[in-house]
Amino acid sequence: MFAAADRLKLVHMNGTGLDGIDIAAATRRGISIANVSGANKNAVAELTIALMLIAGRRVHEHIELAQDGNWRRHAGHEIGGSTVGIIGLGNIGRRVVELLAGFGVTIVGFDPNLDPSWARASRVESAGSAEAVFRRADWIVLTVPLTPGPLMSVAERVSIYQNARNVADATTGERVLLAHVGAIDTGATIELAKEAERIGVDGVAAVPPFYYKHSDAVILQFYRDLIDAVDVPVYAYNNPATSRYTFSLPVVRELASYGLRGLKDSPLNVGFLSSVVYENRIHGGNLEIVLGTSTGWLPLHHMGINAAIAGMNNWAPEVMTELFAATFAQDWPRAEKAYIVMLDLSRKMHFTDSTIASHMGLYARGFDGGYPRKPMLLPTSDDPKYGTIRAWIEDGFKTLESPFTSGSSVAR
Repeated sequence: MFAAADRLKLVHMNGTGLDGIDIAAATRRGISIANVSGANKNAVAELTIALMLIAGRRVHEHIELAQDGNWRRHAGHEIGGSTVGIIGLGNIGRRVVELLAGFGVTIVGFDPNLDPSWARASRVESAGSAEAVFRRADWIVLTVPLTPGPLMSVAERVSIYQNARNVADATTGERVLLAHVGAIDTGATIELAKEAERIGVDGVAAVPPFYYKHSDAVILQFYRDLIDAVDVPVYAYNNPATSRYTFSLPVVRELASYGLRGLKDSPLNVGFLSSVVYENRIHGGNLEIVLGTSTGWLPLHHMGINAAIAGMNNWAPEVMTELFAATFAQDWPRAEKAYIVMLDLSRKMHFTDSTIASHMGLYARGFDGGYPRKPMLLPTSDDPKYGTIRAWIEDGFKTLESPFTSGSSVAR
């Protein structure tokens, strides 16, 4: 539709949800997207109450019986006196609360951005979590948007690919752009991969579709579809901590025969990795192994692995640059010193989730690290942990005899 509407400048949604609009395609063509938050809150809230009444009194069943020429009474459930749980207390959720005021119900709710003063005035009990609401409620009302949660949307990820391309074009030296396109389903993954290819990346990498635990057959088909969809090299990402799937040698062997270019690996199972590396070498394959962590880099490099994408690059890239430079120069005493510093910093920074650690590491150095999306939370700027992290990093730089640079940003 966007391709045919060459004069289109704006798509305006009379409501909140934008999940039915291809935002990435609109962005490419310079088309603005807008919505009207709360415009349909009353209509949706009224429909919610109507559906509760229909379900509680089994109205739909009585209609079907009457249409068949029958009449039979069914016991139903009254809303009054029950506990209604509401997940999401934005415009629609709050209107549902208002409409329920005359029913004599107890309302428990959860929203990460819940206003305590509003909750008290509206007699809504804050449950603290969605699970707590589920345990208490007789009715569950979900008034939440369809979003990727703390993850970036397709459009946001495409903008990151473009930014990376712009940086690579503006700098000198060899640059390899590997776009991470893993998503919850095959369609979104392929959409991201095609956008990344259009922008000009050198390859794409994807974790298996997460949320559900998939079989080998499903995973094999997923990567075949991805390989068929693009002309750039495709890498699989073995990260069972987030995807709930662990690659095996037979699966990697099958994917390599189909055209998989490489495997990025985070668990560092030496038996698995060595089997993949040596079998590939014996049979003259071209499968590339990329470590998804800096841990294990030096010994695994001696095994033949020559690439790593490390989380420490986010907040102490100087350490990783020193480690890689010394390794490829075969300056082993220098490489071993950098490797020990890296391991020490990595071990200390594992006091929290790696995403939070990266943000805190940047702020500890005085650089603006941005903010993760809720439910992820950063400690406030007065948390003493920032000072501790800064001291750790400074000590590491001192050991490497590297200059320590810092900025002036603080977490808020």
